[in-house]
Amino acid sequence: MIRASGRRAEVRHLDGRDLLDALCAKLCEEAEEVADAAEDRDKLTDELADVTEVLAALMKLRGITE
Repeated sequence: MIRASGRRAEVRHLDGRDLLDALCAKLCEEAEEVADAAEDRDKLTDELADVTEVLAALMKLRGITE
């Protein structure tokens, strides 16, 4: 989508503490979006899926299984 709009994506590969910090920041961002979407079931569903994805990445990074 970014290329199709004529723009270029900036990509950084993170690991270790940088990845942990980025995932924690993303989780906070997504949690705010969940709160904002609470009244709209479809939006809430989308935002909860985003939170689930970030949580799964955090769990994998820290070696936590369900």
